[in-house]
Amino acid sequence: MIQMISTGGSIEPDRLAAAGIILKERGDILEELGNGKEGLSSRMKSLYLLLKSHELGADPKVIDYPSAVQELVSRLRSFRLPSPTLLLLHKYYVDLGHYDLAENALYDLLEAGEKDTGQLGFHFYERLLGLPEELLESGGLPIEEVKDGLQTWKERHSTPPETSAPLSEEETPGT
Repeated sequence: MIQMISTGGSIEPDRLAAAGIILKERGDILEELGNGKEGLSSRMKSLYLLLKSHELGADPKVIDYPSAVQELVSRLRSFRLPSPTLLLLHKYYVDLGHYDLAENALYDLLEAGEKDTGQLGFHFYERLLGLPEELLESGGLPIEEVKDGLQTWKERHSTPPETSAPLSEEETPGT
């Protein structure tokens, strides 16, 4: 579907976000018409496209995808999201500085059996340790919880990554 939205071989993030919004609306309509299964499928695809559009740099001022993401996450809470969507959701929450929600998505990935989750978790916690405590607090994951999270992660996963870099300035929310 993403390839169908691309123009001249490149993906336009705002178009991708618009397609995600359309799929969300389609899901709502299908549910109203009594076709919940197809509506659910449409919403799952919508969430993926919206998160992918964020990753690719969509402008939330052009298309208000963040509110659609929030609504979709809430509506899909009782369903298991596919691993690629969970990974994008984790990155999305990190980008927004919602570290508590990013941690939840990380554990959902782990539950889904995603094999690279171990490394992702180590990097996540170690990078958070490099952030100011106030930023962690405002992101819902105080420094003590980050330390506890890393310790728990080490106990569950025997091999930590060889190298880990702190969040770069581009990756630090609000800068």
